[in-house]
Amino acid sequence: MLQDASSVRMVMTILGKDRPGIVASISKRLFEMGGNIEDSSMTILEGEFAMILIVSFNEDIAPQGLREAFSETENSLGVKVYIKPLQEDEMVRDEMPGSSPYVISIFGIDRPGIISEVASLLADRSVNITDMKTKVIGGEKGDLYAMVIEADMPEDVDHEDIQKKLSEIKKRLNVDITIRPIESLQL
Repeated sequence: MLQDASSVRMVMTILGKDRPGIVASISKRLFEMGGNIEDSSMTILEGEFAMILIVSFNEDIAPQGLREAFSETENSLGVKVYIKPLQEDEMVRDEMPGSSPYVISIFGIDRPGIISEVASLLADRSVNITDMKTKVIGGEKGDLYAMVIEADMPEDVDHEDIQKKLSEIKKRLNVDITIRPIESLQL
């Protein structure tokens, strides 16, 4: 949500070893400072916690002041906090105009290059990856790989071409690939 002209928006990235209380501590400190968390994404990868926040403040606050306010939090939680002011021209909507959301799922034996091949195919056709989750799971016949991509697909993209190229990747890498439109985007 875009705030009024007097508000300040920041992108915050928090990284560190996972433990209980990180989200509570960060959100409490932001609330105490008058911050509103507008958008967030959080995950744990092999015991490492990562959080990205878009935070707005109704009062002018400098990135350095916010940075100093979180130095004690960094020490007590054992995390690193990175802060970047969000400029007016960087504030964009979640989806591209003239596009539709799709989900692409890839499953198979793990091997290098799966992300690169699929992401390159999509980028070459101006398809924007908006979210991606990957996971390697150990199995009897080797490590299984799972990838789920959410992407904004331009209306004028050649869907048959993308389907054909994904089929080629599927055969070459011996993975299962499905693509389908997302009917309604829910949190």
